[in-house]
Amino acid sequence: MLSSLLVLSTAFAAGDPDAEGDVVASIQIAAAPDVVHAYLMDLSNHADLAEKDCTRKWQLGERTEGVGAGARLTYVAPPVWRRSLTMTIIESEPRRITIDHPGNRGFVTTFDFEDPEAADTNVTMHTWINPPPKPLQGVYFKWVQPHWRDCQERFLASVAAAVAG
Repeated sequence: MLSSLLVLSTAFAAGDPDAEGDVVASIQIAAAPDVVHAYLMDLSNHADLAEKDCTRKWQLGERTEGVGAGARLTYVAPPVWRRSLTMTIIESEPRRITIDHPGNRGFVTTFDFEDPEAADTNVTMHTWINPPPKPLQGVYFKWVQPHWRDCQERFLASVAAAVAG
């Protein structure tokens, strides 16, 4: 029993893609994958497109582009959730960008690109996050997670508009 609980808690801590707390949004963008990839590798673009009801207080680091680029910002979700975190682009390859928000309140977000040889780009934005412990899970699943998913969908739609044509 104890080993089963340890395996389960390790899976959630490692960012299990099937964890219920994850936030996932996808979009097809009418632009080549390398164009979308390059756009997302610049954190100043993230700051410019982020909605004020999703993130606030962006402070870009000295480097805003490429692996190692960083920023500090506050994520918000009504009615009560706020997280002030740093973020760093830690991985870039043709099919994926990984952004880490380190710390015990942090999380990892990836942008996955389907078929980097295509004319259009299918992008999935996936944030691996552990839901809070009870009794706060109800608030998370009722307000925070849906709001966060909406923020990701709107962000991806803004990326699509910014890189189109």
